[in-house]
Amino acid sequence: MRTFLAFQLLFVVAAVIAASCTPLVWAALQPLDDVPVHRVLNRIGMVVLGVGMLLYMRKLSLLDKAALGYAMPRRRFVRHMMTGLAVGVLTMLPLAVAIFSLELRVPSAEFSSPGFPAMWVLAMVCKGILTGIAVSFLEETFFRGAMFTAVIREAGLLPAIVLPTVFYAGLHFLGGMRVPGEEVTWLTGFYLAANLFDAYAAPLSLVDSFLALVAFGVLLSLIRHRTGAIAGCIGVHTGGVGVIVTLHHLSVPNPGASYSWLVGSYDGVIGWMAFGWIGLLTAAYWYLSDSRRAVIRQRMSRAGRPQQTAAD
Repeated sequence: MRTFLAFQLLFVVAAVIAASCTPLVWAALQPLDDVPVHRVLNRIGMVVLGVGMLLYMRKLSLLDKAALGYAMPRRRFVRHMMTGLAVGVLTMLPLAVAIFSLELRVPSAEFSSPGFPAMWVLAMVCKGILTGIAVSFLEETFFRGAMFTAVIREAGLLPAIVLPTVFYAGLHFLGGMRVPGEEVTWLTGFYLAANLFDAYAAPLSLVDSFLALVAFGVLLSLIRHRTGAIAGCIGVHTGGVGVIVTLHHLSVPNPGASYSWLVGSYDGVIGWMAFGWIGLLTAAYWYLSDSRRAVIRQRMSRAGRPQQTAAD
């Protein structure tokens, strides 16, 4: 658990350093571009966190292909990734169909304009997939790659599934505070950093989206364990994000719908319905995969009891 806590400490250190540098960097950028101060904080924080993570992962010998989840022949890696992409899209499509069927989201003005804008829709789909690729490579390399390996080495499979997943889900709700340019002071960076967790002041409004993300993270962790690499994780993650981003471009939430609570308030997609659907798929995959048997064997071994074989 010490390794996992060290990752959390790195996050805190990155936030403090970013808060200290943000006003100066923001002021230096103003003659070039009117960048919002919160975006400067986020970018500095990401850079500092990235450098810190690389140095720490090097110390823990987590920068080799096996630890990061890339120890798979290239052709097989690409095949797993493309299969995962198809699975991710097919997994999210029933959810998208249900959302539209219940009118939880309605077509956006651009999507419903006369003369169906086919090229615009295609552009939005491509944008969604490209966004998914960028997000999934970064997040899977860290969460299901380095962090998964670090925790499984130290604490075993179940903590390696749970801890990085909870961290992954929790990070989605950070930030949101905005400060107008004319109100920026030397303390603004610390003010923004101190309010990173503002969304957690009303946890009940986040619980549906949080649980949906946890279910998705567990599914990705199980794929990582079963295949020994993150290729499938990248593919599934890309497909899921691609469908959600495309939905955001093609539709808008319908707060007047009878069952609007099913999609929650986080992004109008990831809510109780997503949790139920992804949770069901994750439970089925868990039951059918060897991860369940691995956890049982590990627990029995620690308890000093004879281990059951797969045939048992």
